Amino acid sequence: MAQAVLDGDYCQECMEFLGDGDGYPRSCDACRAAALKRPKVLEAMAPTTLYCPLCRTSTKGSGGLRNHVRDRHRMTIDKVIEKIRSS
Repeated sequence: MAQAVLDGDYCQECMEFLGDGDGYPRSCDACRAAALKRPKVLEAMAPTTLYCPLCRTSTKGSGGLRNHVRDRHRMTIDKVIEKIRSS
């Protein structure tokens, strides 16, 4: 059965029979339409742009901000937060 899916005889998602395959996995029309309606995972997981509170440099996500503060300002995020709260 697995070989039939790999050959394209059956839909790779719902196992509907599609006829003789072309030698590669395929999806039926219903599964293709459903895939177009699903939210794009990569778009949903795209990192948010964050700005450094010390110099306003834009970074991608919290990891980017953490790395920027460490490399550029030689501080940790905790020290930056303390500095902002104390001012």
